[in-house]
Amino acid sequence: MLDLWIGVATSCPSGMLVAWDEQDIALEAGWEKEPQEFVEALLGCRFLEKMDCGTYKLHDWEKHQGYAIHAEQRSEKARKAAEKRWNSKNGEKPINATSMQQACGEDANSNAPSPNPNPVPNPNPAPLAEKTSGEKTPPEPPKPSVFNPLSLRPDWITEKDWSDLISHRNKHKQKPANTARAYEALIRQLQIASSNGFSITECIDTITRRNWAGFEAAWMHNTRAPPQQNNQQMTTKERHARELLGL
Repeated sequence: MLDLWIGVATSCPSGMLVAWDEQDIALEAGWEKEPQEFVEALLGCRFLEKMDCGTYKLHDWEKHQGYAIHAEQRSEKARKAAEKRWNSKNGEKPINATSMQQACGEDANSNAPSPNPNPVPNPNPAPLAEKTSGEKTPPEPPKPSVFNPLSLRPDWITEKDWSDLISHRNKHKQKPANTARAYEALIRQLQIASSNGFSITECIDTITRRNWAGFEAAWMHNTRAPPQQNNQQMTTKERHARELLGL
């Protein structure tokens, strides 16, 4: 919980976890098991609240973390104070409406000059000419980029395994987070599982077969069947039964 509070105070000083899902909350708190289970526990203990709009917020954050909530106001106040000291040091006065009027002098109270001669509006203006083929059209503004998890595939994961994992997450009913942060955490867990002797293909096959929304390397230790007993570990009755069956 301390890691979660510190992360919220730094990233979301208002206590409103805007755009955070269960995966983000679990990662910020260092929770290594199922994110949904962790969030439901926080909701049950009332450490966490869920707004009608679906956004999570920390319970009574404004009551207990007033210093964090007003961080932006303190920052803005410090900026203005620094700007004032800078202007005072360099002998500059802040620019405002009064100073601009004084600077304009005799023209401050006059109207803008009229054009000479005065143009007469045409009641029947000619239509605008169509653009010729030689004229250049202005470029369209760039569209916002959309995150594509295919761009994060490490070299040690095959394209097929990575595509199968992305497809599984996109089709999962719990809708895991489709963010770079969530996939980077997933890659770290796959790397840990690989160092513990589990192949990447085995991990991804287990994720899809067991329909996991998330993944932790520690979960793989519970997926393999325990080794069979040898003859020394078997009781006399078990060994006699196996001999009768010809095993």
